[in-house]
Amino acid sequence: MMRHHSVIKINHFYLLSSSILIVYYLIGFAGLIHEPYHIRSLQLMNSGSERSYSETAVIESLEACFWLAALVLYLLSLKKRIFQGRPFLWILFFCAFSLVALGEETSWGQNIFGYSPPSSYAEFNNQGEINVHNLDLAKVFALSKGSFFYALLDNPVRLLNLIFYLLCVTVWLILPVTLKRTDLLKNFRLFRNFPSQNPAFYWIFSAFTVVYLLVDWFLFDAGELYELTLAMAGFLTAVNQYQFASNSNS
Repeated sequence: MMRHHSVIKINHFYLLSSSILIVYYLIGFAGLIHEPYHIRSLQLMNSGSERSYSETAVIESLEACFWLAALVLYLLSLKKRIFQGRPFLWILFFCAFSLVALGEETSWGQNIFGYSPPSSYAEFNNQGEINVHNLDLAKVFALSKGSFFYALLDNPVRLLNLIFYLLCVTVWLILPVTLKRTDLLKNFRLFRNFPSQNPAFYWIFSAFTVVYLLVDWFLFDAGELYELTLAMAGFLTAVNQYQFASNSNS
């Protein structure tokens, strides 16, 4: 009975999260259909010509809230697993991952508390903020404009975003599905205790990933919407792990 109750709760979280994403995609479609609303839709989605990398848009605040909630739930799950004497390495990894994502999303508290980074650091950041993804690595490594890597490292946010996307998809989709359906990785001790997930999660995450790829390729810049998708995926995974740890303790 308790397991059924937990699944119902998780499914409610899925419904809420999916609804938020659907609303944002509808905003984007509305901007395409209704020209006077186009600029406003881009601003709300932090997209295209209106995209800002200052981490202060409403949608980025939503992402930060999801990462914060995920971090809290992962920490609670970690505590329960330690007291239960159960493997916790991957939960510890998810805690660290959520902390880094939250830190980068809020420029490590700069956007919340309003403090300024040291000038010696700010001059190497394209937004004058305390984060890694906006660093001007070409300036950090003193590369000249004629250097082969200058164009790639001058504003590496796109490259770092791609790495972030691939890491999330690997950890939350490719790896668990591979472990569930094949024996390719089961002989590796590292993956034997990889946290399982509600099957509905894989379908929802896959669906929104496909929607992102199609929309971003053919219609409009949906990068920020996918970052919101990843933040919610982290949160939903944290909810599932907390419920699992709580049920194991009962």
